[in-house]
Amino acid sequence: MGFVRRVISSTLDLANLAKHNANFADIETDLTEHRGRIGAVETEQAAQGERIDNIVASSGESNLEIVDAREDYGTLRERLNTEFGGVNAQLADIAINPASFGAVGDGVTDETAAFTAMSAFVNSMPYDDKKMIRIEFAQGKHYKYSGGLSFTRPVELSGLAIMDYIGTGKVVECGRSDNTLATYELCYAVKDLLFTGGEFMSHGLFFHNFVTMPVVKCRFVDFGNASAYGVWLDGNNWDTDMSGAQWKTFSTFNRASNFVKVNPRGINATRFRGDDILATHQSPYGGLGFWFDGYNNTLANSKIEGFTPNVRIGRFANNSVITNTYFEVDKGSTGCIQFGDDVSSDYVGDLTIRDVYCNVHNTDLGTANYFLQPTRTDVGLQNCLLDNVVVSNSNRELVKLNNVGSQTGNKVTNCSGYAVNVSTLFSDTWGGDQGSSPVFKNSSNQSLYLCIEAGLDSAQYAGVNISNFNGDSLYQFDTAAAINRANHFIQGKLVMSLRKDEGIESADGLFRIAKQTAATDTMAGHFFEDTDGKIKYRNLAGTVYDLTT
Repeated sequence: MGFVRRVISSTLDLANLAKHNANFADIETDLTEHRGRIGAVETEQAAQGERIDNIVASSGESNLEIVDAREDYGTLRERLNTEFGGVNAQLADIAINPASFGAVGDGVTDETAAFTAMSAFVNSMPYDDKKMIRIEFAQGKHYKYSGGLSFTRPVELSGLAIMDYIGTGKVVECGRSDNTLATYELCYAVKDLLFTGGEFMSHGLFFHNFVTMPVVKCRFVDFGNASAYGVWLDGNNWDTDMSGAQWKTFSTFNRASNFVKVNPRGINATRFRGDDILATHQSPYGGLGFWFDGYNNTLANSKIEGFTPNVRIGRFANNSVITNTYFEVDKGSTGCIQFGDDVSSDYVGDLTIRDVYCNVHNTDLGTANYFLQPTRTDVGLQNCLLDNVVVSNSNRELVKLNNVGSQTGNKVTNCSGYAVNVSTLFSDTWGGDQGSSPVFKNSSNQSLYLCIEAGLDSAQYAGVNISNFNGDSLYQFDTAAAINRANHFIQGKLVMSLRKDEGIESADGLFRIAKQTAATDTMAGHFFEDTDGKIKYRNLAGTVYDLTT
């Protein structure tokens, strides 16, 4: 409608006032009609919105443009959700930089606040136990921090940077604390970083229970303390991979520290894999290298030295293998490899040690180590195989066993060193229960030694037979101090079982040379007939003397 605007004068005009009132009534009617139209439009908009939502969500109605937008998806919403997920996946492939959260990396600034903010951001990202979020620490940076690296979703920490820990907690924490067998996690990794510090830490790299397939391929230098471990596997950490990891402490490092602990949580299938590990512990204060207390561990192609001990095989570490590895023990009396734990008596079983060299440094540095020895006096060993183990600078037995029964199924083959201890005595090459009159038989082509000063009383030695490589019976125990056969009485703590074609005694009790042997094939400290027919002696230094001149 239209109306004429009127100007009201200052003079009251009753007739005009009536006209004005009529005009206002018309205006009010007009506004009511407009409100009605607006309401109709709003109703139509709601209907259109419902229809559009129906098109996106259910594809119930659409025009050609909407059909084209859906492409091969059932609904437009399905396409949008899928492509949004793809964008998230692409973002996950982009490495997160700690600098984005304020980290400086100058070796002075405390980065804890920046690391805490970064971890919170990472943990808020969509959880995918098969997809790691990568965090890249800048090359050449030195990050000093007291905490903040705690992750509850899979991550990979990497970079050629120094991580200098100055706190009292966990250096890096990986995984949820409430994991179970039904909710186990995958995909946590720490690579290339160099960790140092940790003087007051509670744990180094901490992997929660049921964090499976963790990867640790980083370096540790002058790191840790006597009550913590550089790597702590809290239990059920199946298929742990530490191949290529490195550990180094220098002689100036003023405290003990420990490298790796596989926590048992009862009997679990850890399946630890350590290949090409280089661990040199020069600190004079010692520390434990690898403590395996989970089932099925492998340590191979590595160099481990200076720990006290280098390796401990716990009572839950059945079916563990150590192979092709170099060891040195340059301090203490804990041995190179221990079996058992430090809190309870039990048997360790199914241990294989093969193709290993160890310098125990007893004769040159004055240590008091066995290659393999128990942690306690009440721990036993069963079904253990030592094959091709070479020990140098030793003045004691290769293996020390306790005076406990049922240590069966143990064998030593192709090993060399000062002596092989059989304090619970051998059957076949090594084994047998005390009191069962086993045989100490030399099944390797070298001299082996039986130590008769192993803590057993004479009754436990009685009836034990000593035979050489060919199976010929050499001696039989009558008491712990006297061994008698064919008028032979040998005093002392060692009895030698001879190698193939070495010397054996004749029926009348006289020693004879069995066969000509080249000087290069003769062990130090032995008489032999050389290939030239002359009787010679090779002393402990390896010098050969002709005894016929």
